[in-house]
Amino acid sequence: MKILHNFPLLPYNTFGLDVKAQHFAEFSSVDDLREALTTGIQPVLLLGGGSNVLITQDVQGLVLKNNLQGIKVIREFKNKVWVEVGGGVVGTNLCSGRWNKVTAAWKI
Repeated sequence: MKILHNFPLLPYNTFGLDVKAQHFAEFSSVDDLREALTTGIQPVLLLGGGSNVLITQDVQGLVLKNNLQGIKVIREFKNKVWVEVGGGVVGTNLCSGRWNKVTAAWKI
């Protein structure tokens, strides 16, 4: 895993604010996440798609971009579906037509 320094977060926040992370890494597996957490860099900010967070200033510590993918059906009953979803899955992709109503258990 590569940790980048003084990394621009502009493409990672939907408000388009030009802020930087002191340290930044992306992970696509639980093993990658474990490796990033063993660096000891604190504090840690976990970032998804950036649409539900407002970052107004540079971030000290380690910003981890969650790229975990995957959608797994856990249970189906009548018109309901329970799914386990990787934290890097975009919500609109989850409800792209296969199901009308989804109860999602977001994973990491």
